[in-house]
Amino acid sequence: MNCIFVTNRPNYCHRRFAESIRCSFYHVRHFVREDIPLISLPLNGMLNARILPDSEVYFAESIMDYYPVYYKHTKGKKIILIAEDTLSKLNKMSNIKRNYILKIFNSCDGFIAISESSKNLLLNYVKKPVEMAYPFPHKEFFHIKSMLDTKNVLFIGRNDKSKGFMELVNAIKILRRGDRRWNLYLIGECSKSIKSEDGIHSLGYVKNMEPYMKMCTYFVHPADADFT
Repeated sequence: MNCIFVTNRPNYCHRRFAESIRCSFYHVRHFVREDIPLISLPLNGMLNARILPDSEVYFAESIMDYYPVYYKHTKGKKIILIAEDTLSKLNKMSNIKRNYILKIFNSCDGFIAISESSKNLLLNYVKKPVEMAYPFPHKEFFHIKSMLDTKNVLFIGRNDKSKGFMELVNAIKILRRGDRRWNLYLIGECSKSIKSEDGIHSLGYVKNMEPYMKMCTYFVHPADADFT
């Protein structure tokens, strides 16, 4: 059975998950600028649907990556990975936008959720099979022995405010009022939103994270939900 993983810019973990189940990859092309999502998502979906190869199974990395599959009107099985915060925003959307997204959800044959809470939230909106899996086969770091007596904190993540790194920065600043030994090291695109200052080290892309894992006693990921 052949499977195509439909993706925009694949998350490393999701890419490895798709590779582990032997998917081929289709990278969504951006024929229309992305800065107007209400227009660009449907139009790019329609245009990509014309060139998306036939497959027995389509596995979309997210609801946004599913648009080309939706507009292809394929007979192949259609699966969406629920690993982002669209579900948590549905109640805040206009009726038109919410109903449109729910229509897209209900055209799918099934879902893979990355947590029990995202699975339960999804089941409030769809009556389709939902399985839970943790698709995070990251490089193994168990061999690293972190220092246990520091007040160094590590955060790794993309530039998505729902990851909670802004609140973490504020928390470290509060801690530093009483103890200047507290330090926060931010790795990844989140650094675009944070300027380095005393105790706040905005590092950006780091090729080798092991030295920071060794020097930090704490790894903190204070996301708004367990599926962001």
